[in-house]
Amino acid sequence: MDQYAAAAAQAVAEVVLVSSAGAYMVFRGALPKTALKTCDKMLVEVFTPSLVVAKVVPHANIDGLIALWPLMIACVWDILLGLILGWGVSACLRKPSLRGIIQAAISFPNAIAVCLTLAQALARTPALQGIVTRQVEANTSAPLYAALPRDDVAAVLSEQAGALILTSTVWWNLSRWTVGYSLVAPPNSSQSVASRMRKVINPPVLACVVAIAIGVSPARTWWLSEDPAAQVLVSAVTMLGRCMVPTVMLLLGARVAHSVVDMRRAKADLPTAGGATAQLLTPPPRSEKDDDSVLSALAATSTSTLDHPLRTPTDVVPSAFVSFEPDDAPVRRAEAYDWKVVCAVILCRQCVCAVSGLALVYALSYATRDAMLLVCVYLQTAGPPAINLTVMAGLHGSHEEAMARTLMYAYLGSVATWTGAIALLLQVLEACLL
Repeated sequence: MDQYAAAAAQAVAEVVLVSSAGAYMVFRGALPKTALKTCDKMLVEVFTPSLVVAKVVPHANIDGLIALWPLMIACVWDILLGLILGWGVSACLRKPSLRGIIQAAISFPNAIAVCLTLAQALARTPALQGIVTRQVEANTSAPLYAALPRDDVAAVLSEQAGALILTSTVWWNLSRWTVGYSLVAPPNSSQSVASRMRKVINPPVLACVVAIAIGVSPARTWWLSEDPAAQVLVSAVTMLGRCMVPTVMLLLGARVAHSVVDMRRAKADLPTAGGATAQLLTPPPRSEKDDDSVLSALAATSTSTLDHPLRTPTDVVPSAFVSFEPDDAPVRRAEAYDWKVVCAVILCRQCVCAVSGLALVYALSYATRDAMLLVCVYLQTAGPPAINLTVMAGLHGSHEEAMARTLMYAYLGSVATWTGAIALLLQVLEACLL
């Protein structure tokens, strides 16, 4: 047990240390929110597609693709379990307006970036290498490891982890931007199907499709050959792909830090009472001409509001003098900062789903003896909610603040939950595979 706990702590520590560098940059003022958007574009448009192509092409073949079915089952398992748990949480807490956001947060974990980092970190630990080595000695390992020298186990496990998790980008993106988006978006959402499909068929997904096409075609032979043109292309793509994991970790730490900063600023705001709350602001210096324009606008209100019943005096009074919050502002804030919802989501997503993932791994071990495949299945069921759920919520202003706050606490808590979950996983693998 001690070696498994040490291996889990080692893998999680790598993620925490790299992510903390992103948080440090935020607190130093070197990584503002505007810079995060630029980094996101580089990540989605260049780094992630490059890593997908570099890792998937060498392993893409018909037999390899068929062997991915446990990862597809894990995806369906996560979504169905999350929908059920989310419905139960919203019913128990009497939060019907938050049902969709709770279901989305529980159903869709961070199944790519953090899982990839943890899987590759686990591949370098003696604990997982020892399980695979003992499998080879007992002739019970997957064919991939059977003829490997002992010194090559870590490298092969790391490469396999990259190929498995990055290939699963296709169905995870598809499910997030269909099922997940429909849960987060309000009922009167105006997003068209075409607009949503553009998000589903994004550069990483296209890169995965292209990589699979190359892997199952004769072009794979050229890609893996010693032809100078092929080596230059592969080297360039691999170099760009190596930027993906550290960039994701830096951005993860930066987002958590920005959430902390925003929370501190929110606490400094004046509390609002029920009903529309007027916040008096300091008016800027104005001339007699400005006074005349304001008086004219107020005079026009007496007739214009009769012709246009939907207009109110706030349409003509400059916002520099007074600002009104809608009547439901305190309600929205209460929902956004409800500790019961945050705790329930974290408990379901990172504890209940993690335990169910162990049961799934145990069941799948009767069908496959591939240790790294089972590791990837579990990592995709036990993690915190996906970061891009905040992006989905922000597209329509649908509880974006609630989702951001939930993600902040979920990722802070994941340091402990990941460590315990991975230690238990290694124990289950030893019991199932040896």
